[in-house]
Amino acid sequence: LRISLYHRFDIASPTMGFFRCSLLFVASAPVASAFLFELFHPMSIKHDLLQLTEKQDEKLLKITLNIGEEDGPRMAVANMVVELHNDPANYEHTTLPGADGEYSQLSSGHRRLDVVSEGHFINLKGTQHVKMDKGCWEMCWRDDKPAGTLICGFDLPEEYTRNEAVLPKGEMYVSFPVWTKEGLKFGQEEKRKVELEMEKYLEERDEALIAFDATDNPIMKAIHIRNAFAATDKYNGIDHHTLSTIPMDHQVFEIQDDLLVTVKGLVWTKDWEFKRGGGHILLGTADVELGSTKPKSQLMP
Repeated sequence: LRISLYHRFDIASPTMGFFRCSLLFVASAPVASAFLFELFHPMSIKHDLLQLTEKQDEKLLKITLNIGEEDGPRMAVANMVVELHNDPANYEHTTLPGADGEYSQLSSGHRRLDVVSEGHFINLKGTQHVKMDKGCWEMCWRDDKPAGTLICGFDLPEEYTRNEAVLPKGEMYVSFPVWTKEGLKFGQEEKRKVELEMEKYLEERDEALIAFDATDNPIMKAIHIRNAFAATDKYNGIDHHTLSTIPMDHQVFEIQDDLLVTVKGLVWTKDWEFKRGGGHILLGTADVELGSTKPKSQLMP
């Protein structure tokens, strides 16, 4: 009985990674981020989003793409460097989920992006460079939300594969949550409150299981097992997915005075037009850091 009972109580860890939970938002909703379009009443853009966008000139980001499922074949596209500019993308560029989507009023609009260094990966044929054309970027931010989304869009002229991991031809997006310092502090405080509540439910569950083992009275056993299940139901009723998207201080970096970027993001594509309510296809995750200087040419095997 004890074994089967704990099998039933096998609940998800509250510290699961940002990318695992955020996938659910991307895969099931016609939006780019859980923070972006989670409600469908009238929405307005963050009041200072355009000012924040204007400050992003000649900002270098070093990005690693981790393509494939977390527990399956993977393809690491390393040393990709892009440079963000604040001027409009007045050239042929890819579409963006915010600026070209149903909620375009929440977007900064298409901004210029330069691919300073193509990412590369290694397969049986040696080093393969991933060509990315028509790059542009945007920030999307709803005025009543503590976080927004930085989205970079590209067009891949060909498909890239490593074992069973595939980076398909066509439009590809890389997105990262962005925060103000005040917004992140608020989110972290709320996260801690919820984590304390979750700990309380786990303690109630464990106490009920101990009491279950300690008595031979069938009526009391029934009461204790009911209490254990009730505590677990309360735990499982908490939105673990949203909770895990709130980063700790070491999981963000400062891109300017009051704008923080989460180091973990998503790589994805779309399966049909945004304005038709289409879904998104997750390709993998991404890691990002602030670049300091433009990379020099490197010899590759």
